[in-house]
Amino acid sequence: MFDKIAKSKTLKFVLFITAFAFVGTGLVALIVYQIAGGAITGAAIVNDREISFQELQREYNNLAKNLESQGIDTTPMRKMLYSQALENLIAKELLYQEAEKEGIVATQEEIKMAILSYEAFYENGKFSKEKYLSILKSAGLNPAMFEQMIKKDLTTKHIITLLKSSFYITDEEIDSFSIKQLTKISGKVYIFPVSTEITEEEIKKYYEENKDKFTGKKGKKIVIYKIDIDKLGKEKAQNLARELYQNIKQNKQIPQKEGIQKLFDNVIFLDKEENLDKKFIKEVKKLSKEKNISLLKEKDAFYLIKYEGEHSKPLPLEKVKDKIIAQLSTEKREKASKELLNKIKEELKKEKFENIVQKYKPKTEDFQKQTLQILSAKYGLSNEAIKSIFKLPPKSVSEPFLSRAGVIIIEITEKELPSKEEIEKARKSLIKFVENEKFNTYIQMYIDRLKKESDIRINPRVLN
Repeated sequence: MFDKIAKSKTLKFVLFITAFAFVGTGLVALIVYQIAGGAITGAAIVNDREISFQELQREYNNLAKNLESQGIDTTPMRKMLYSQALENLIAKELLYQEAEKEGIVATQEEIKMAILSYEAFYENGKFSKEKYLSILKSAGLNPAMFEQMIKKDLTTKHIITLLKSSFYITDEEIDSFSIKQLTKISGKVYIFPVSTEITEEEIKKYYEENKDKFTGKKGKKIVIYKIDIDKLGKEKAQNLARELYQNIKQNKQIPQKEGIQKLFDNVIFLDKEENLDKKFIKEVKKLSKEKNISLLKEKDAFYLIKYEGEHSKPLPLEKVKDKIIAQLSTEKREKASKELLNKIKEELKKEKFENIVQKYKPKTEDFQKQTLQILSAKYGLSNEAIKSIFKLPPKSVSEPFLSRAGVIIIEITEKELPSKEEIEKARKSLIKFVENEKFNTYIQMYIDRLKKESDIRINPRVLN
């Protein structure tokens, strides 16, 4: 593997990372570099290579599960998570393509060893091919797809290892970061709150427009066709049943013929008593995406049962009302805060800060010897805001910033820099943090450059 790296002629500036490695660094805004002029069957195309909707859904599920395991409700984040998932997959594909150009690709032996390292595929201490195939099937994968995923992950991990082996930070960078982390400031925070009052009409409208987000009981959409043996005769009914089975299997239109009756077309929720014959309920329980047709033969008729997908019954409004209010409040706060921010910025160009305070009468909070990290956590400030505040001298006022509570302005009265002893004491614990921050910055710069040089086309359906 690494002998190929040594022979690489063009690998001069390598800044790579896998999708899973930078997910946690914050949401990277999805950019539509080029909406497809022609039809795209998948989620996106990266330099003529397709990213499937299956891959997108799997990446979305991984992101959602990770957040939900931390107790975070992902319902209002659906669109954002799909954007993040697609961003991750595009970056990963670009990095893999770069690795191919350099000849730095995981070997078949490495892929084999990686698969053999999964304990889930073992039974009685030995690798079980049957268990391997069964687990892949339950995850909607086949061996070729899984091996390709492993290959991409291993390839990008190799490049990460290469990059980290030659990566370093200077003492000046560590000291600069330490000073920013340890500096304590005193002053006053001016909070300009915004209204987030939500009306009943807004709640009802949001619920009606987004019912699919509030899924409750899950059911199966089922269609049942009856072919009457008594009316057609056994042989004719059998031939018609065979024809109908093939039509359903190939997703062809069902012919309107004598003897074919659509007996049922609805969603079945199996957790309660259904108004349907028990013989059908038994067959419906067996149906899934993998096995979506069942043929049932009775004395008087053939029955063809088709599974058309999963259907979720929306939860009633009262059960999701608090979630809706929280979502609408967040959206309204963000919109109103941005409008107020721009308004105050314009007014500060013409008026003194004291006049703005007198006009809006913001809520004020004093703070003493607080680090910038504490202020950031308390008010929900961005990294850009923290950097700007750090540069301010004592007895100065910051520009307006967006915060969790609305728009805030910070007045600094005192600024206390850390001593050499404090910097030296914190150095060891901060080195890793500084490395990660610089590493992620370089990575994102490289990813952005790759995107500009590539042909990336996104299916418009992904953005809806």
